[in-house]
Parts: sequence; C-alpha cells; structure tokens
Amino acid sequence: MATASPVSRARAAWPVLKAVGASVRLKQTGRVYAGLCPFHGDAHRPSLIVFPATDTWKCFTCGAGGDGLDFLVRQTGQPLRALLHTTLDTAPVLRPVPVPAPSPVAALATRDRIYRRLIASWDLSGAHAAQLHARGLDPAQARRWGWRSLVPGAAPFAVPSGVPGFYRAGGRWRLAGPGGLALPVQDAQGRVQALHVRADAGPGKYVWWSTPGRPGGASSGAPVHVAGRAAPRTTVWITEGPLKATVAADRLGVPVIGVPGATLWTHALPVLANLGPTTVVLAFDQDADPTTAAAIAAAQSACAAAVQAAGYAVRVATWSPAFKGLDDALLAAATVQTEVWPGE
Repeated sequence: MATASPVSRARAAWPVLKAVGASVRLKQTGRVYAGLCPFHGDAHRPSLIVFPATDTWKCFTCGAGGDGLDFLVRQTGQPLRALLHTTLDTAPVLRPVPVPAPSPVAALATRDRIYRRLIASWDLSGAHAAQLHARGLDPAQARRWGWRSLVPGAAPFAVPSGVPGFYRAGGRWRLAGPGGLALPVQDAQGRVQALHVRADAGPGKYVWWSTPGRPGGASSGAPVHVAGRAAPRTTVWITEGPLKATVAADRLGVPVIGVPGATLWTHALPVLANLGPTTVVLAFDQDADPTTAAAIAAAQSACAAAVQAAGYAVRVATWSPAFKGLDDALLAAATVQTEVWPGE
C-alpha cells in the first residue's frame, strides 16, 4: 500500500471546517457555515463561506478561497513546506492577518447622491451597448436603469471621504478600476448603495467597486439589490446579482431581490421583511459544474427553509438546463416554471 504524501496527510489532519474554525467564528446555515473573512477587514456581514461537503472555503467579497491548507497558509503566513512540519502533530501558530482598518463608509444618503451624480455624468459605451444588444437587452432601457460604462482615472468632481470606489492620489480624487459595465445597487427605497461592475477583463467577471484601505476610500461591502420595488409585492423573487435581478424584474413585472451570491442569501431576509410578500420564489443559478451546482443547491435549500420559517410560502423556479441564469432564460423567452418547494 502506497504511503500517503505529507500534503495528503496534512489535508486529512486539517479539514476545512477545523482549519477555518480555529480562528474564525462560524455560524451554521443549512449545509454551509459563514463567518467574517480575516483577509480583507470583513467587519459587518459575513462573506466567508465554508463548504464541508467539498472541503473548501471561499470569500465572496475578496475572492480568497481554497481548502483547509490554503486557509492555514494565508492565516499563519507560513509557506506550505514549513506548515507541513507542524500540521500533523501540533497546531500551527495562528496569527491575526494584518489588514488595513476599514475606513468609515459615507452615509447612505451621501452615497446615493454621489453615485447618482456620477451616473448622470457617464454614458454607455458603444462596445457595452453592442454587448447588451447581442444578449437581447435594449441599450436605451439599460441607460434608464442607470447602467453605465466605468473608465478608471480622474474623478469628474470631488467627493466626501468614505464613498466606495473613489480614492485620493496626488491630492486629487480618482476612480478605481476595473473598467467595465457599472450597475447601480439599490435598496428597497431605491437609494443607490454601491456599484457592481461587470469587468471588461481580469480574473473576476463581477466585482464590487470598492476602495478599502485606500486614502479617502471605503469598502462597499456586498449589499443586496432590489429591482422592481414599485410592482405589486404579493410575490417577491430572489436571484443572484444586480443584473439578473434587474432583468428579471423587468420581464416578470414583480420585485426581485439580487443577493451577492447564492450562499449569501441571508442578506435577503431583512429586505423580505421590508417588502412584506406572501410568497417568495427562489431562482438561483443552474450551474453545469457538479461541485458548484451542489453548493448552490445546498444554499437554496437552506434559504427555502429559513424563508418558510419566517412565514412565507416558498416556491422554486426551474427552466431549461440550456440556460444557467434566470436572466438568460427570460431573455431567450424560455419557459420558466415555479413549483412548490418540497419542504412545504
């Protein structure tokens, strides 16, 4: 019988729940666990999610992730080679990771005013308009939604400190990157809380326009987007992200909550209380990757149980597996059905 490698033995000794739980307070939510990420100054809503079923973890704000050893390498500051000598017999020496203290975030009224002024000064580029048209979206409608093209560089006007996405450099206010299609993220009252960017290039498709630890900047966090607020509120849908929520609200004619990610569904619960529906429809992505699909299914099940426990009737949306997201199905005029959640 072949002897297990040191890495394999170390992974077995430090499964992800044990590795992360050694220094992060975790709260179980269904089949996953959530906690404050120690790597980017996560001080408000938990954005680090642990998936015991796949022995992995991921922060849905800063993008860090991996298995238990990856977490220990980051948390201890030790290279993997050095860590392997300590994981089997003794616990590694965990240390707080130095991160910049989060800057105070400007009041919501201030952010709303600044973001609306910024949106009014921007336009939608020809390239972005063409991309939206190719997906079946009307660029004129996208402009009415406040979708704009973000080009990093000099800010068109000075701003108060603490507005995420802005920072000071060389005595002037600047716009952080990445460049891309910027989507306003609104609360249940229609106030713009933050901007979500569909990046033109880079490792992440969607990123928060955020400047934590930069002069005059602040972290955007990962707020929930509420689209179609003025529609009748008997039924409210929950899906993933501002873009999907905005498209779905337009096509369905109902309020749609866009959570930052399937595993961050808890962020939607206070919004549901604000909107006061009787029925909630869950419409999370149908991912082709089995591991991702399993994580999304677990998150949807946990969300359904919590929403039902809060007193709402729960239904789950389904559509052709040819389409990953609810927006893709609606834009293709595919049939979207809703079924009573099996837990009802």
